[in-house]
Amino acid sequence: MNRLKEIAVQLDVFFNRVLKEDMIGLPLLNTHIEVETVCFQIYDERPMGVIICPWLMSLVIFPKEGDDWSGLKIGDRQDHEFPSGDQKFLVNEYEGIGVCQSMAIHSPMVDFKSHEHARLTAHVFMKKLMTPVDPEDRLDEKRLERFVDGEEMAEIHHSEKEAGKVEAAGKRQPDCDNPPEIARRDFIRGKFKKDKGRVS
Repeated sequence: MNRLKEIAVQLDVFFNRVLKEDMIGLPLLNTHIEVETVCFQIYDERPMGVIICPWLMSLVIFPKEGDDWSGLKIGDRQDHEFPSGDQKFLVNEYEGIGVCQSMAIHSPMVDFKSHEHARLTAHVFMKKLMTPVDPEDRLDEKRLERFVDGEEMAEIHHSEKEAGKVEAAGKRQPDCDNPPEIARRDFIRGKFKKDKGRVS
């Protein structure tokens, strides 16, 4: 059994145990939903997929070979980049499986009419996650986030213009073929005033 399949099976076992031991009878459960792992794949060398449960749907990723997540604490937040943009994950640990990072897609699951409905939603989510977004659309999303956080739209546009000026200035290269003439005496004194194309 490869690692991807092994993790999917372990998640099924873990969440079924949680369901039976801790969740039965709770009003937030959607009894039409089963525990199932779907859309499991390797992305950026990391195992990743969706876990569907009667009380939640989450995207879960696991470390790749060489990842050192030992310094992360449960509850820490980490950003991961996807074709559709960055997503925030919560560091978690599942008994018998190990440290992982998860992102809630839906919770609770009361709006789903059937398990097939939930499964289809997971597939649609993954397709959107792995589809590149137009840069202008992504910029609009960032503007909206800043606006919701309390910034005025005029301030947002002003900061974007200033950032553009800084970026443009950083791209300018000095004219190394025609350097300004600097008198030795003025150089020592720190005088660098421009005069008709020369610095003196």
